Amino acid sequence: MQFLSKGLDLKFKVNGKTQSFIAKENGKFASSTLTIKSDGVANYFNEYQRFTNYAMTNELKKDGTNNDLDGEYNINKGVNFEVTIDPFKGQSTDEYINTILHEFFVHVEENLVRLNDLSNDLNNGTTKVGSINYKNQINNIVNSADADHTKLGSGGLSNYQNAANQIDLNRKMGIQLKKYNEDVQEQKKQGF
Repeated sequence: MQFLSKGLDLKFKVNGKTQSFIAKENGKFASSTLTIKSDGVANYFNEYQRFTNYAMTNELKKDGTNNDLDGEYNINKGVNFEVTIDPFKGQSTDEYINTILHEFFVHVEENLVRLNDLSNDLNNGTTKVGSINYKNQINNIVNSADADHTKLGSGGLSNYQNAANQIDLNRKMGIQLKKYNEDVQEQKKQGF
């Protein structure tokens, strides 16, 4: 809902039922764009590569352009979050759901927090577009994957866990919470 403008609705279909949410006010990032894309090509990567090569979130662009986010662009004009998610051969629906949860709660949500903090710094005058501090914060946002995985590995992403649990409750299955815990353990194993 953070990307919607007042009055716009978000519709999606689950098990043949259409769910609809209407924005009652502008979301914090209504001036930004969330792009979710799939190349539609099944990848043949192994489990480790699945997380590193086939699903990407940290492709932040200046909104309305294909230009990379940089320290000279005012983020308050809007940012494009581009999330690429492609299934791989043999991937189950539950693995695909978990990958979507991972991308949104480990990367997109964390970058929204970072962008919100930076926007607040701009608005209250503690930083300026083009300053060293601003450029460093942009760099931290663009290159945040390791920090995101470290936070996940420490169990610090409760919204991801809560979403996995909610999906399990709605589907009357215990798969997503198990996959969340596997994701946390994988990050720990890889040193994050």
